[in-house]
Amino acid sequence: MKKTYIIQTFLVLAVCIAILTSGCEKLKFQTSATRSTTDTIDAHLYKTAWQYMLARSKGSDTTFKTFHDAIIYSGIDTTLYSKVNYTYFFLNTAACKDMWGKILINTKKATSFHSYSPTDLKNYFLYLIVKGQYSHYNLPITPVTVQTLAPAGTYTNNSATFNIPYPTGITAGGIPSNPNSIMTLYVLNTTLGNTLAYPIIVNMSIQSTATLTSATSGNNVLVTTSDLLATNGVVQVMSGAVFPTPY
Repeated sequence: MKKTYIIQTFLVLAVCIAILTSGCEKLKFQTSATRSTTDTIDAHLYKTAWQYMLARSKGSDTTFKTFHDAIIYSGIDTTLYSKVNYTYFFLNTAACKDMWGKILINTKKATSFHSYSPTDLKNYFLYLIVKGQYSHYNLPITPVTVQTLAPAGTYTNNSATFNIPYPTGITAGGIPSNPNSIMTLYVLNTTLGNTLAYPIIVNMSIQSTATLTSATSGNNVLVTTSDLLATNGVVQVMSGAVFPTPY
């Protein structure tokens, strides 16, 4: 009996060794590894900026519906949103409502985009289109000047019918003149609070953390969804109205 047990044990061990040996030949020890550095989130939209706006302006997704309707009301040439090599600043619903409450008409708040003249809106939407493609991939950590499509002279003076306010945290010094309709952009080389990591800052060259924290609380200088890559350019989404003059 003892002899039989020994033989059975030997046979089991022999089978295990054979299986392990075979496995080692097929599954050789990995001596090197190659790690993919591709982003796990695909920022490509696979459509033009205009197609992207349309897709998010109807049905259950109305993120840009108010913005789209205002663009149509303004009379701007919508083919501009399909032109190549531009950066487009889109206003979501929150940004549109923010604009109505901050950019005044004869000291009064707007109740909708129809409160503004089509001409004022058209110039403003032209200001939100920048020549060239700007994103985290090529913006520096110091402000650079970029050219918008707004006509020169549009924002030389602060109009009563399209009255530009100070950003939150800026209370003195006067509204700067912007005769050439420029914009400034840069990537903040730090975080603001727990959620704002290296954001793109619009029209705010002041780099005081305290001032920026205050200003970004109104989202008027902060890109909240950045670097969406349309087939014809870059889309940057704002949750607050852009004030068309650099501070």
